[in-house]
Amino acid sequence: MKKITIPSNSFLAIMDRELKKLGFKAVYVWDVYFNTILRKKEAGILLYSLDGHQIPFDIKHKDFMGILGFVNGQEPGEGSIPLHSIIPHVHDTIALAYVIEGIYKGNFSKTTIVDGKMESKLEGFHLIHHYTLQEKDLEEKPYEINIYENSILSEE
Repeated sequence: MKKITIPSNSFLAIMDRELKKLGFKAVYVWDVYFNTILRKKEAGILLYSLDGHQIPFDIKHKDFMGILGFVNGQEPGEGSIPLHSIIPHVHDTIALAYVIEGIYKGNFSKTTIVDGKMESKLEGFHLIHHYTLQEKDLEEKPYEINIYENSILSEE
């Protein structure tokens, strides 16, 4: 495990602080992946799991389940932009959710959240947390997180 510094006003840093307030411990990995939109290899920080948060889906979906980030109901860059590179704005709503690939249809932006709950259920989608940004969240300074190398996790 190593510490890296990301902008404190990035989606990832803001959500990390929110998750800590809720008692969750985020596990991050440095991942190399193929960007299907840009058609090239890229690297970035991946939110691998959340300690302290029960996985909401049947274990049979384990290999198809992931955690996605959303800004105002949309997946930034259709999922091609790492969350530590996204700098949201005041009053943007950021959200994290478990999704099941092949079941979730990409329709989170069409639902409404009231008192922390979604008004309609989406197949293959479970909202973890959402937060509306305030001015205080956007102060730019270094923010440290611990990350694992992806190769280390695959050896466990």
